[in-house]
Amino acid sequence: MKKRAVTGLIYFMALVIVGLIALQYSFLRISYEEKQEIYNQHIYQALQNTTERLKSRQSVMYVYERMNTRPSDSIMPVDPTMLSLSYTDGSQVSIEFQVNNGRNYNHNPNFPNNNTDFENIEQFFDDMLRQQQSDLASILEEMQHEINLRKQPLSHIYSNQAIQSILSQELKNQGIKQTFEYAIVQNKHIHPNLRSKNFKKANLEDAFKINLQPRAIFNYPEYLYVSIPEQNAILMDSLSMQISLSIIFVLIILITFFVSTYIILRQKRLSEMKSDFISNMTHEFKTPIATIRLAGDSLKYPKVGKNEKMRTQFIDIISQETHRLNSQVEKVLEISSLDKGEIQLKLQTHEIHSIINEVVSTFKLRLESKNGTITTNLTAEQTEYLVDKEHMMNVISNLIDNAIKYSEGSPEIEVKTYNKNKWIYIAVKDNGIGMDHATLTKVFEKFYRASDVNIHNVKGFGLGLHYVKEIVSAHKGLIDVKSTPGKGSTFMIKLLKTQ
Repeated sequence: MKKRAVTGLIYFMALVIVGLIALQYSFLRISYEEKQEIYNQHIYQALQNTTERLKSRQSVMYVYERMNTRPSDSIMPVDPTMLSLSYTDGSQVSIEFQVNNGRNYNHNPNFPNNNTDFENIEQFFDDMLRQQQSDLASILEEMQHEINLRKQPLSHIYSNQAIQSILSQELKNQGIKQTFEYAIVQNKHIHPNLRSKNFKKANLEDAFKINLQPRAIFNYPEYLYVSIPEQNAILMDSLSMQISLSIIFVLIILITFFVSTYIILRQKRLSEMKSDFISNMTHEFKTPIATIRLAGDSLKYPKVGKNEKMRTQFIDIISQETHRLNSQVEKVLEISSLDKGEIQLKLQTHEIHSIINEVVSTFKLRLESKNGTITTNLTAEQTEYLVDKEHMMNVISNLIDNAIKYSEGSPEIEVKTYNKNKWIYIAVKDNGIGMDHATLTKVFEKFYRASDVNIHNVKGFGLGLHYVKEIVSAHKGLIDVKSTPGKGSTFMIKLLKTQ
């Protein structure tokens, strides 16, 4: 799959997931708002019921006081068109009303018709005036009740005990059992005595409120405020199942997305590395095969066949290139065997310094041809470890070979050892091109080769360091690398003494 197609697929999957998360968030938000609205309705219903019960208590107390005290204020009809409201302090209010004779009453089904005599008409107006007087008396009675209430302080009209008891009962009736705070606010000021202990001025912003005298004749700015501190927690708790399931499914989707993306990118990278490997392997095999073929064809010439020296030279070339070709094939087969777990280490006690010196000696001529140097600084005192000699030699050889291949100028390589506790540290340091952070994280991967290195200019299949890591791991050891671009690299092998 092309890089553009893979990138487009990943972006499309990411967009779909973001859309699903946004949609899920929208559903949860709508559910939260619906529950909040229902919750608020229950609270307002409880507040309304509370104000009705408080008003009923006031009416009962008012009637009780009227029945158990001397006559005080009174409402009396003066005549059919007059009412008089008298107070104990000597003040009096007289209200006069009259019927507009020019008014049209034809809409009233009880209004007398033209055939009714005068006495019936007079009786009709008397009944109508009495009804109006009765209605007005009720209004004045309500006014008298409100005026009497206003003569008393609020702490005499309401009590904390009554408010607390009634409000708690009404909230429970609405299914709200959480703790609450309340206060009566008069003229935008919290009443000092009619409030719960923990109600603060800051609670007014988020509290629910209701007018204590919603149907009063006179306007009294008295409100009952109720605050429920745990409201948001209650609503969130009611959605806990939906939120938990949403989070779980979103996490599953995200994990699936990242795993799928990782697998897609990994397969794409493996595909690219295998393509590079095949291309590089073809190049690596093509050179010795072409050389062998050329040398073989040369041996057919009679002149070469009669010349013993030339014939021996071409036979040596064929032998060397065949050995080189066989070495490359064996390296590929070794990696394949490692991946399948088929390689069995022949662990024996060996002297590490002897292995290192033996490997280093094989590179001296090669380094001299490149004007390079290789030095050893073998300071470890405990050097006998349980290792597979052949594989350990290959490990050190691969590290030195890697240092030579990735040196732009004259290679300067140092191999050193030292002990720490029961560990032996083997370090191979070079002055090569170094590696950036991205390369360091992938340098031990199979088929991996640095993207800024021409695969044909630097020989190899990208298997050497992968082989090193697998062999070191098989020895229960550790390998690490430190590098700076342009300043070389240091590979550190750490082996534990197991005997």
